Amino acid sequence: MLLWTLAVRLTTSPSRTGQGCSGKIERWHQTLKNRILLDNYYLPGDLERQVGVFVEYYNHVRYHESIDNLTPADVYFGRAEAILAERNRIKRDTKPPLAASTAGRLNSNPDEPEPPFSKSLTSLKLSDDGHSFRIDGFF
Repeated sequence: MLLWTLAVRLTTSPSRTGQGCSGKIERWHQTLKNRILLDNYYLPGDLERQVGVFVEYYNHVRYHESIDNLTPADVYFGRAEAILAERNRIKRDTKPPLAASTAGRLNSNPDEPEPPFSKSLTSLKLSDDGHSFRIDGFF
């Protein structure tokens, strides 16, 4: 009766619908099962403790691709914008200048691809005597 007075409504959806909240919670349960249920637990407290450890890891440590490789805690506590700004700053500061990135290219235009096999190649396959060999020239 309390839920009714708070205007909380129960909604249901068919299983394995995918996109809605149902699909997200099903995926979370699958991840939980894959991580937790691989071990044997002899006391209920052991299982409860491991579920707590998993929830802590899932929410505070594990990066989620669907939320820009942030943790759910980062998003929930409002740290997302600052983290993404710092990542962009680091990316901008470590990106090599254009002149350095085109050094050693036969073609200085980065939009135009280099001709194939235009440089010396070092084979990843080892020769019969165990040494890699170098191939020079065009093919």
